[in-house]
Amino acid sequence: SKPNCPFIFKQRIYRLHSRKPIQFTSYMRESEKGEVLEYVGMGLGMKLLLHVKQGNLYFTSDGYFWDILGFRIPLPGIFTPGKTYLCHQNDSPSQFNIRIEIVHCLFGTTFTQVGVFHEIQPEYNGLQADLSLTEDRKV
Repeated sequence: SKPNCPFIFKQRIYRLHSRKPIQFTSYMRESEKGEVLEYVGMGLGMKLLLHVKQGNLYFTSDGYFWDILGFRIPLPGIFTPGKTYLCHQNDSPSQFNIRIEIVHCLFGTTFTQVGVFHEIQPEYNGLQADLSLTEDRKV
């Protein structure tokens, strides 16, 4: 996060074998109605439903939207990547694994990622964790 900011910023750096690192940043915030919203850029975001089961954290998308000038405009499911399902399991204090699957209403599974992530000591100010994908990856 950033000082004096209620949002949760997530910066990820994917280091894949024989490839240039890929950096992706998003942020989460709570809506006025208490909803969890994740923004990925240019006002594009999704509402997330959260629950915990057997110690694992599950995120399920509940619609994508485009936030323009403070107005949240819902996007029809057919024009989105699909419904997102994510399971986060903590393996240790510095390692976790994630499974992400996105399923489109017409095209079926459009994205799958399975990975084990670990925290490494960043070479910069230390405000954001640098996460490395170290195991399976399927896109």
